Amino acid sequence: MLRMLYRYENRYYAKIMSLCYLILAGTLLVGRLTYELFVYLEKSLPEDSDMLVLTSIPMSLVLMLAVLAVFAVLIIPQVLLAVRFWKNLIRDGGYLSLTLPVKPQAHVGCKIVTAFVWTVISALVSAAFVAAAVLLFNDKAVETIVEAYRALKNAGMSEMIIIFAALAVNGLLYALVTAVRTAFSMSMGQLTRKNKLLVAIGSWFGTGVAWDILSSMAYVVAMIPILSAEVSEEAAESVLTEMPIQELLSWIFSII
Repeated sequence: MLRMLYRYENRYYAKIMSLCYLILAGTLLVGRLTYELFVYLEKSLPEDSDMLVLTSIPMSLVLMLAVLAVFAVLIIPQVLLAVRFWKNLIRDGGYLSLTLPVKPQAHVGCKIVTAFVWTVISALVSAAFVAAAVLLFNDKAVETIVEAYRALKNAGMSEMIIIFAALAVNGLLYALVTAVRTAFSMSMGQLTRKNKLLVAIGSWFGTGVAWDILSSMAYVVAMIPILSAEVSEEAAESVLTEMPIQELLSWIFSII
């Protein structure tokens, strides 16, 4: 029965998320066609032509749509979790789910795990979308990637691997914690008699702030030995001249 629960949840997510992924791919295709049209007109028309200005408007709209699509793909699994949690467990008709021959906590665990898996899948799809967009719209993207790889290699590849592995682990933990936060917030909202939605939203943001503080403290403690390790003079010069690794890491840590 538990396996059937997971299968049912995955089918529900697959129907909606597949449509979202298709929209994301369609956005990339439309963006490429718009970009080709803009390049063609740029070569054919004079620089002061009004047609170029009109063509840049669809380019901006496609870019905005792409950003919104990526954001939606990342957040929709949590929205679906909240909807499923409310519809199948908290609402008055939720008692029907609890009559199934599984433990009550199995329902909660099933929904959290399913949302976590699809959040990770959505993150990978979004990363692939961004990579494809960079390769399609930047002719020198491959050269830039090769130069970045050489800079990372000169700066100390082993240290970079450890750092990026830590970032990957943090991403998985963040996806799992976000799913748990969503379920917890829905439960907290249900426990109150008034303003259930406001309490649920407040709980979600409050637990998010707490997680950000704890994860930042853990990062500082974990990264001190790595960042304080001795670096050769050649590697240090490479970091300063070829690629601002420290600035890159600071930016990555600031958005986590």
